[in-house]
Amino acid sequence: MIGRIFPAAVMAVAAAILTTAGFDHLRQFETGREIQRLRKVIEDAAAANDEGAGQRILTATEAILTYPHAGNFDSRTQEKAAIALTTAFQFCVIQQRCSSEKREAMAEGAQGFIKTRLAGAPADTYSWMRIAWVHLLSGRPWYDLRPYMRMVIRTGVYEPALIRASLAIMMPFWNDLDDEERLSVRGIARRTYGLPGERRHLAAQAVAKLATPGWSVIMADMLVDSRAAEDINREMRILLRRN
Repeated sequence: MIGRIFPAAVMAVAAAILTTAGFDHLRQFETGREIQRLRKVIEDAAAANDEGAGQRILTATEAILTYPHAGNFDSRTQEKAAIALTTAFQFCVIQQRCSSEKREAMAEGAQGFIKTRLAGAPADTYSWMRIAWVHLLSGRPWYDLRPYMRMVIRTGVYEPALIRASLAIMMPFWNDLDDEERLSVRGIARRTYGLPGERRHLAAQAVAKLATPGWSVIMADMLVDSRAAEDINREMRILLRRN
């Protein structure tokens, strides 16, 4: 009996694997592994920042941008590709590597993958942050960043690390924010830096950027609270001694 059932069971499994759905699943798995490999190549090269880093990043980026079936990446693979291209773009902009055409291709590719992912996962705060970051690195004005940053704040209100990052992005645009946005930023900053564990982050920003209008306002708001003021001043003294 077992001898008769076992071959039939094997054939049933084989038939399932050999369906279109089975091939699609295997292809997506292999594609995801390859995009993750390329992402690691980019991240390792950016971290090393040695003589050959730029070329390794360009080669891996080109492989992602020309990857077959890129339009059919699953959601996780879209995210991996977006992170890889955002990292490559950041490296090329900050390190002043790559031609303007290559940087533009990286930015457009990253935005394409991010927008596709957001179409299926509109509450993904990290994707909103990535597209805002790409716009920021591209030198776009505040009105181009505004819709993305508003979504970061709306979807990431319980993510302190993301809120800190969003505040860091928005502060240079303080004079371009409207009254509603400034009020919102001040409220977010009070909630975030009202947590004792977050005050050293505010102190670090204050030490680096105390003269900027936005951070001056945030500091003034926080120093009204005597306990917060004590914590922040202590952290600032520690940072200043280290520097």
